[in-house]
Amino acid sequence: MAARITLQPKQADEIIPRTRKHHSGSPVQVSSIVTPIGRYSLNHKTPSKGKRSKKRELRSKRDAKGALTKLIDEAPPKPEISSYVVFGLNIVLQRLEYLSNLSKIQRVKSHGMKFSGGEKAVNENKPFLNHHFSAIFIVSMSQPAIIEEILPQLVVTASQTHPELPETRLAHISKEHHNKLCECLNIPRVSIIGILDGAPFSSGLLEFIRKHVPEIWIPHLREPGKVPYVPVQINAVETISKVSAKRQKLK
Repeated sequence: MAARITLQPKQADEIIPRTRKHHSGSPVQVSSIVTPIGRYSLNHKTPSKGKRSKKRELRSKRDAKGALTKLIDEAPPKPEISSYVVFGLNIVLQRLEYLSNLSKIQRVKSHGMKFSGGEKAVNENKPFLNHHFSAIFIVSMSQPAIIEEILPQLVVTASQTHPELPETRLAHISKEHHNKLCECLNIPRVSIIGILDGAPFSSGLLEFIRKHVPEIWIPHLREPGKVPYVPVQINAVETISKVSAKRQKLK
C-alpha cells in the first residue's frame, strides 16, 4: 500500500490561500485555478430544481423555442480551464481506469503480442479521456477504504500511458480547506480534484507539488519482471487427538 501524503497546514496554505493575494513567484493556488469555473457556473447556469420542474419549464417554453435558442447562443463560452479540471470521484476514477487499460494495451504491444479484447473500446469509444493527470488532490478525508487502496495503483498504471510526462502526483488536502474549494467551484461539496496536463496557469502549482509530493512507489507495478517469485510455504505440524468413546464403539 502506498503511503498517504497529506500536505501540512503551511504547505496547504500556499496552495489554497484564505485571504492573501497571489504574489509573483509563489505557487499558483488550486483555488485560483478553479475559480473561473465556479464564476461561470454562478453567472451562466441555472441550478437544477428536479426532473418535474424541468419538464414543466420545457412545456412552458415550447412556444418560445426560438428565443430560448438565441439566449443559449448568446451565453459566453466556458473558460479554458474547464477542459483541464476534473472533479468528482466517479469521473476521476473513470479517466484513470481508461488510462490504465490503455497502458496495458501499450505494454502488450511492446512485447510483440496481440491484444485479445477491449482495444476498440479503449481507443475509439472516448479518445478524449487519453489526457494525462498532472496532479490529483483528495479533499475529503472520508473516502472508503477500498478507494484508498485502489487509487494509488490506478495513478501509477495510468501514468504509464504517458511515460514522457512527469508522473501524476497524489496528495491529500486538509479538510479545513474543503469549504474554500467548494466556494470557488460553486458546488456544495467536492471529494477529489484532478488537474490535467497543460492546464493554463498551473506551472507554479505543479512545480510546488512535484517538489513536496514524491512519486508513488509500488514495486510490482514499477518493475514487474524484477520482483522475485515467492512460492507458497506450508508448515505441516503433526498432532495427536484422542478418539472419542462413541467412535471406538462404532469400530
